[in-house]
Amino acid sequence: MTASIEAGRAAVRRELTTYLAGVTGEIGSISGWTDDVIARLGDYAGRGKLIRGALVPFGESLFRGSHTPGSVDLGVAMELLQTFLLIHDDIMDDDDVRRGGPAVHVQFREESPDGRVNERYGISQGICVGDVAAFLALHRIATAQLDPSVRDSVHRIVGIEIVRVGLAQMQDVYHGWSPEASVESILDVYTFKTGRYTFSLPLMLGAIVAGQPEETITHLSELGEALGRIFQIRDDELGLYGDEENTGKPSGSDVRENKKTLLRTMFDLHCSESASYGHLFGKRDISAAELQQLRDHFDTCGARGAAEEIVQREASRCRDIIDAMSLSDEARGELLGVLSFNLSRTT
Repeated sequence: MTASIEAGRAAVRRELTTYLAGVTGEIGSISGWTDDVIARLGDYAGRGKLIRGALVPFGESLFRGSHTPGSVDLGVAMELLQTFLLIHDDIMDDDDVRRGGPAVHVQFREESPDGRVNERYGISQGICVGDVAAFLALHRIATAQLDPSVRDSVHRIVGIEIVRVGLAQMQDVYHGWSPEASVESILDVYTFKTGRYTFSLPLMLGAIVAGQPEETITHLSELGEALGRIFQIRDDELGLYGDEENTGKPSGSDVRENKKTLLRTMFDLHCSESASYGHLFGKRDISAAELQQLRDHFDTCGARGAAEEIVQREASRCRDIIDAMSLSDEARGELLGVLSFNLSRTT
């Protein structure tokens, strides 16, 4: 990552800790749950890469050369929204591991007051903690160090973007139950569940704080979509080929869950023998040897290469958008650095 993003990440990490400590007193003690939930959220969010949060002050610094406390506050809100979405996502995907540790609902599953490992209790409490994270994000926006008119713009854009994430998540869930998914439908999910939320939204927020015109906001919106599609395709590859010590998720989890990723769809489209491997998708106890056999076939049948063609197409679009923007040479280099990170990331 670029030096500006690292600086933003460090600032957001510090402010996240400060905010959670301060808001605990404002909430008040509720049967011991306040301290418990705030501690879990701090641990969970703190173990993340904080990319979304860091991109808000980074987005401001592209135009001002540095960031202000207001964009850091919004970065904290982005990380709390990310926490909310991931906690609920783990429940829907039945994922037990996140960021190298037990998912939040799994933590509660082991702590049921009836002394049993209780799935229903874990899910119920996990949903509640996710909800708390979402409302804390709204509180952080409402109390951010921003001019009221800027804060109003932020509320409006964040509200619409999170609605889009929810609708794209519904399509993703639908894919999980449907026998197949089209390339176009999967890319829609990648655009609105990942692209706009992970890149477009924080970059746009940073630019809004920096007082940038609508044309710049639109460029960043489109750039974020392309960056996000690359990010998610690389995420699919890491889910199949990655080292779980680096990714924090079990290798092959998408195969076990029978997720309709772009790689999976390309496999169906390009592999004449895909039907003979169909029984491995959704197999919860797939062996290491079976997983390796599947990886090898993804390579040899051209599925991975077909996905890479889309990655390179999106990379070219990113470069075109960056070229079209009115930016300093330094800012242009920073955005190209984000693209480079996406293309080569291993975590």
